[in-house]
Amino acid sequence: MSEPVYAELDGDIATVVLNRPERMNALDKSMWLKLGTVLRELDLDGALRCIVLRGAGGKAFAAGADISEFANERANAAQARRYGEDIAGSMRALAQEVHSPLG
Repeated sequence: MSEPVYAELDGDIATVVLNRPERMNALDKSMWLKLGTVLRELDLDGALRCIVLRGAGGKAFAAGADISEFANERANAAQARRYGEDIAGSMRALAQEVHSPLG
């Protein structure tokens, strides 16, 4: 699959894949946004019992944020604040999934 972040469903288990192995799955801004979107969509599926988050390739789960884009995405205080807000939104979606009670 060519999507940088995608979900695979297997019954009541979803696997969310960070799919950028050539960069050791370092998350750029578009990946952070997509991760939040995917997690929020999965949250709507009341049949899911488990979400697994993994990195593609055999070298790394994720190297963290892709700092190569910082010069463009975080060039000033306003951009840096927006970047942080975008990441925080995705992290909130992840935290909501982790703490959601099972049905």
